[in-house]
Amino acid sequence: MYPERLPVWIIASVYKEVTDYIVANTTGWSWFIEGMPRLKGTKTIELRHDGPNTIHHSKNHYDLVTEFNILLSHSPNSADDTESIYEMSLMADKIRLSFPELMEVKKYGPDAVLDDGSFVACARQIVTSNRGSVEVSSFGEIDVGSGLHQTAVESHYLLTYNGA
Repeated sequence: MYPERLPVWIIASVYKEVTDYIVANTTGWSWFIEGMPRLKGTKTIELRHDGPNTIHHSKNHYDLVTEFNILLSHSPNSADDTESIYEMSLMADKIRLSFPELMEVKKYGPDAVLDDGSFVACARQIVTSNRGSVEVSSFGEIDVGSGLHQTAVESHYLLTYNGA
């Protein structure tokens, strides 16, 4: 079996890498992890994940695949606010760059003793469709008349665990 906290370490490591990049490379956008309180009426970056999904190959040999997606939300000032549309595209590209090909998974998490920040393994970015290793999907205005525009940036990571 893999360590019980391995899913926490995978998720926390990716969130840390991505949020460090977002904080260093963006201004005017507020970010949060899904489930955290959000500011309404602002440009937001929401970090979300699914998984890790586990494939058990044999005794002590597991593949853990985790999907990460970042949802950008913005309400342009008016219907002809083309600058905001371009801003969404530029931000999606910045977010795309925040996902490295190899992600160091470290013992990050809320437990000061068990989550000491030490290295665990590397997770590798994988291609899950014909759209590449990082997919950008622009949804435009999600509900007619709402004024809320959204774009998602998605990537998947595979961590192979071989251990006792």
